[in-house]
Amino acid sequence: MKTTNQSKPLMKSLISNKIFLLVMIIVVVGMGIGIRSYFISKSKTNDAEGVIASKTLNKEYNFIARDAQGYFTDANINLKITTVQKQEEVLVKGNRATARNGKAFLIFEVSLKNDSNQVLYLNPLDLVRLVESDGGKVAPQVHQGNVEVRPQSTKKSNFGFIVEHDAKDFAIQIGELDGNKDNLSVKF
Repeated sequence: MKTTNQSKPLMKSLISNKIFLLVMIIVVVGMGIGIRSYFISKSKTNDAEGVIASKTLNKEYNFIARDAQGYFTDANINLKITTVQKQEEVLVKGNRATARNGKAFLIFEVSLKNDSNQVLYLNPLDLVRLVESDGGKVAPQVHQGNVEVRPQSTKKSNFGFIVEHDAKDFAIQIGELDGNKDNLSVKF
């Protein structure tokens, strides 16, 4: 098809309109992605809003690891308690849980290090107890259960207890159920 001199400006106009429309679509989509990213990042930073108190611990313990069936192995996992926080909120399976009736969450952040060449498991639920003022021992109420740690890697995890909101001193026992225990004192 031959184009005449009169149709050339029309084609240039159509092409420039298409380019302008394409640029506008890209700008609008980009703005939408930017706004969405802003609100997602804001919601993630809001996770720390419920923190009442925080303390760095960096306490390390070695435990005999288990396999997928729960049997002891010949390998160890290093459990390092990095920080402890008293919080008003926690995420449980992706949903926000809020402490009520004068309670708070005492959350311990840990890293589990596996130097072996095999997949290992550790269940902090069986290794840690909150010691109450009457001597009673409480297992973690917030936990991830049996934690899988891939070979030659470190896995982040956490566990926690429901405590009185105004409490400032906590006694924690760490050790195998039938073994020696280390006493850890946490004061805010």
